[in-house]
Amino acid sequence: MELTDFCSKEARFDLDKPCVRENRKFYTNGKVLVWEDNVEEEETNLKHPDFTRFLKDWSEVKEFYEVDKIDYEPKIITCPDCSGNGYITCDTCTGSGNVDCSHCGYEGYCIICEGEGKLDKCDCENGKTLEENTVEIIEGLYFSANIFYLLQQLEGCKFSLPQTDDERLYGKWGNGGFLLIVREYIVGKIISKIVL
Repeated sequence: MELTDFCSKEARFDLDKPCVRENRKFYTNGKVLVWEDNVEEEETNLKHPDFTRFLKDWSEVKEFYEVDKIDYEPKIITCPDCSGNGYITCDTCTGSGNVDCSHCGYEGYCIICEGEGKLDKCDCENGKTLEENTVEIIEGLYFSANIFYLLQQLEGCKFSLPQTDDERLYGKWGNGGFLLIVREYIVGKIISKIVL
């Protein structure tokens, strides 16, 4: 595994490549932020946000815990968002590029997709994506199995327990640390914390 596996597949905000700030090299896909410490490289002048602002909170975490590894292998599937087309079909015209006027019945050009029948390029890679699964690592705390799988590849990976007033979960590994965002989802009457 390469640390660049934590980078985004999109070039948005230059997240498709790592950046160096204050002798740390940061990698992120927008869901998980991983960094290496003691990097002897020049700072990069990219569009990345200033990730160093998270380091103060991370340095205040007192305890990190090892978590049992999961038996999981990421699975590539046809993207459910675009049905493997690589783009999002326009819901207004259902992909035809034309719509019927609700008042007169005239068929005309769809103004939502500008007659293209499709909207944005999908975030998947050529109609393929990783199947989304979650895994419970601590009671009530669920991880994206794909992200947890990647984190487990980091040497000496350990996690902090999420703080009730913090939306972040911190961790450390052999040569650095990481940060994940925790969101609460209500499933029935149970509030579950899911690390995206």
